[in-house]
Amino acid sequence: MGPVGWQQASRPERRRRLLPTPGGLDEDHPDWEALTERQLALYGASISLHDKGLVRVVSPANGARPDLVETTAEGRAALPT
Repeated sequence: MGPVGWQQASRPERRRRLLPTPGGLDEDHPDWEALTERQLALYGASISLHDKGLVRVVSPANGARPDLVETTAEGRAALPT
């Protein structure tokens, strides 16, 4: 969703990751499943923010970078002051 923490995955499908993969953690590592579940939860949270109208896509992903998003007025109003 945003530039923070995005890293190109080493997999052939070249998906973007919200969580950088720690060094030495590959698909054979025992913690791989937990990392994947956490990644999917973060994707779900990103989709939820968009579905609730709290963020909007200002520039769709183009293959070289992910979607660029910004907070909406509703999103800013939802932040604690």
